[in-house]
Amino acid sequence: MNRYYLPPSDWVEGVLRLSGDEAKHCAQVMREPEGGLIEVFDGLGTSARCEIITSSRSEVCLKILEKHQTPRPTRQVVLLQSVPKGKNMDWIVQKAVELGVSRIIPVLAQHCVFKVSNAVDAQKKREKWQRVALEACKQCGQNWLVDVELPQRLETILADETLKGFVGSLEEAARPLKEMIPELPTAGEVAVAVGPEGDFSPQEYQQLYSAGFSPVSLGSLILRVETATFLLLSALVIF
Repeated sequence: MNRYYLPPSDWVEGVLRLSGDEAKHCAQVMREPEGGLIEVFDGLGTSARCEIITSSRSEVCLKILEKHQTPRPTRQVVLLQSVPKGKNMDWIVQKAVELGVSRIIPVLAQHCVFKVSNAVDAQKKREKWQRVALEACKQCGQNWLVDVELPQRLETILADETLKGFVGSLEEAARPLKEMIPELPTAGEVAVAVGPEGDFSPQEYQQLYSAGFSPVSLGSLILRVETATFLLLSALVIF
């Protein structure tokens, strides 16, 4: 059953209505027939199995057949992802959603090849990654929409003193991942920081340590950025 996003403000008693891009995708791209069944979700845990009453390129009217509420995950993972070069960030956002993250904060680390020229450019990048996150939520059945924030410098992100967790590190002080996971809280936010291709700078590592992040080793091999991210997130899912 195909899934579509309907913002919380559009959920009203009686008939639900898809509009804009979601209506066009439903009616024209997927060619969902009148009388067919689809699922809609609001990004805040609510989903519903619906029957299509009427359908056009501008609006799809739905009758709710069954409604569900998905609890928010007890452990909420916040990914501090240094933005890699090329289109790898799109892939990282997609897979991070599939692995259950709650928030993604793109990091403009000192050694990042990726740059933003101004606030407008930063907003455009955010909107692009947010669309990737939405599509991933549709595909994997995630009913809590993952928020992708604006790309920011590390010092700006760490001004939020509630962010605590660990950082993938090549430094000697890093402890093995298997030792760190059991010590993490099972409830609340846990932050995971991943550096860029050139790694975090010594200054950035010190900022992370001062903010309460612990260095964690991912083994003896030097991993690509996306591999390190998926390894860290997968460990949180398993344990």
